[in-house]
Amino acid sequence: MKHGYSNERDIYLQTLWENFMNNNPIKQADLSHYVKSSWNRSRTMGIHHNHKGRDIPFMTQIFSKEELRRLFLHLISNQKLKNLLDYLKQLNCTITIYNEQCLYIACLYAQGNDMKDKKHVFENMSEAVIGTNAVACCVNERIPCSVIGGEHYISSLKYTAGYAAPYTDGEGRLLGVIYVVADVEACDEQMMIVAKQLAELFDKHGFLHETLNTIQLYIKILEGITEHTHEGTFFIDEFNVVHGYNQKALEMLDIDKSSSNFKKEILNKLKKMNAYRAVDFEEQLVFLQTEKRRKSFLASNQTITLLNRPVGTLVSIMDIEGMSKWHNKIKGNRATYNFKNIIGDTKVITQLKTMAKRVAETSSNVMIYGESGTGKELLAQAIHNASLRKKRPFVAINCGAMPLELIESELFGYEAGTFTGASKSGKIGKIEFASGGTLFLDEIESMPLSVQIKLLRVLSTNRITRLGGVDEIPVNLRIIAATKKNLLKESTLGKFRADLYYRIQIIELKIPHLRDRKEDIPLITKHLVREFSQNLNLKPVIWSNTFMDALIAYDWPGNVRELSNIVERALIIKENEEILTLDHLTDDIVSHYMFRKIIDQKKQIVKQDKEEGLYYRFERFLLNKILEEEQGNITAAAKRLGISRQTLYRKLRW
Repeated sequence: MKHGYSNERDIYLQTLWENFMNNNPIKQADLSHYVKSSWNRSRTMGIHHNHKGRDIPFMTQIFSKEELRRLFLHLISNQKLKNLLDYLKQLNCTITIYNEQCLYIACLYAQGNDMKDKKHVFENMSEAVIGTNAVACCVNERIPCSVIGGEHYISSLKYTAGYAAPYTDGEGRLLGVIYVVADVEACDEQMMIVAKQLAELFDKHGFLHETLNTIQLYIKILEGITEHTHEGTFFIDEFNVVHGYNQKALEMLDIDKSSSNFKKEILNKLKKMNAYRAVDFEEQLVFLQTEKRRKSFLASNQTITLLNRPVGTLVSIMDIEGMSKWHNKIKGNRATYNFKNIIGDTKVITQLKTMAKRVAETSSNVMIYGESGTGKELLAQAIHNASLRKKRPFVAINCGAMPLELIESELFGYEAGTFTGASKSGKIGKIEFASGGTLFLDEIESMPLSVQIKLLRVLSTNRITRLGGVDEIPVNLRIIAATKKNLLKESTLGKFRADLYYRIQIIELKIPHLRDRKEDIPLITKHLVREFSQNLNLKPVIWSNTFMDALIAYDWPGNVRELSNIVERALIIKENEEILTLDHLTDDIVSHYMFRKIIDQKKQIVKQDKEEGLYYRFERFLLNKILEEEQGNITAAAKRLGISRQTLYRKLRW
């Protein structure tokens, strides 16, 4: 049976509306009391009759299709509800659920199981937002309400018919509203009956309300998780329609959400890059050529089931470069030292820091020369932190400390199943992790020639290929290499590739030995004592003159690293003593110091004797004795003395 709505009714309501808007009195109007009251409140609140309202956010529709109907059936197994939902197939309507604040919770039923009629439904149906409507009247009056066509306040709802019935908890408190809405031409009294019966079922089965609230909570949590994850996520239903995504996903695929067909663009790109397939898979490398550059991702697919039925696929993609940032934060692949950590003010070290700071302003590759312990990695980190790449990863590899058979896989990574014992999902290499930042290769002279060839190609093309892979992955990195050997000489011996040498050695920096800048030893020692005292929670100490003299006298074959070890050792064994002395140094350093001291003392004795005339008197006695024996023959005397005639003449004139 159709509701009593006709063109005459439409004209009548239009006349009432015009009188109301012109502030004319409405006498004996055929209008329900709650509609008249709502009109007055809406006008008082300043609701504009052309207000458009706001559509439901897309993410809230995750459970708004046939899945939600099945969920209700599964929860209560109520034949009456099943009959009602089956009966709805005869009605061209949409059934939604609102809470006690007139806020949208979920869609229980939509004609044809789609949301083509969501124009009838707003996220917020309160009077303060869209004026008179069935949901707002139902919440205000706590009774079933219908608002048909022109009875609505805003123009965008005047073409709809709404029926709302409240449902409560066991104590009669309002929990929410069942809202049945349709085009005004399709309105039917049966819709109000459906709304009331659904509300009664909700009254009897109050846990449905809690279930809905729980679902909404999970949806909000899911939205929060997906928006703060490092991964891009998409939900694609069984009909290949995109139903969910996060902002990170759109950014990864360079998709503009304002485009009218952006969801189709999402699906096309996912299929093109082979990230969305008919079967589940985990962490496989895929590529996408965007307008800006070629991107590489790790993709995975997981089928989502609801009530034991597959309803779609969750697609996850991880940007390799983004993973690198995350990995470096967790694993510590970052530079911690700056130029202020390079201690010293001698000319050689000052010139080195000046040159290195100039180099840091560029992206050129750098070769650092220096003995073990001189601080090659410290200098490399300082260069990185002073460059434009300072916020990007700093990845260090010691080529001499790594087994030869592992260097290639560590640098370039590998695909799944490349060799026995390989990770099932493959592995990202250090070069990929360092992309955008700096790759520090210490003891590069130890790198196998086969790996040198591949590294040379990376420097030439800015692309790498994983072991067992065929796809080239774009990378952007700066290489800082370090060595203690003459690589040019190594290349002539066939131990290092000359072409790689010239690729890397664009800028050459040589770190001086500590023995060549002994004037810096007091400064370095002061810094080390302060640092270790803080780290070891020790009281401040001073050192004796002999302690520092011994440090300066030593030649330090292990350079600053050895000095650091000696200072730390001295602080540990000093116990409660407040002064560092020779007793706190190693035997090697003390023995070297004492030997040098004896030599210096002998030189001092000779110097003192000369000043007192002893040496002069002895030399004159010897010259006179030889001349006497040779009877004044200058040539013979000079020959016996082992000096030239000119030297003998000069000494005789003293």
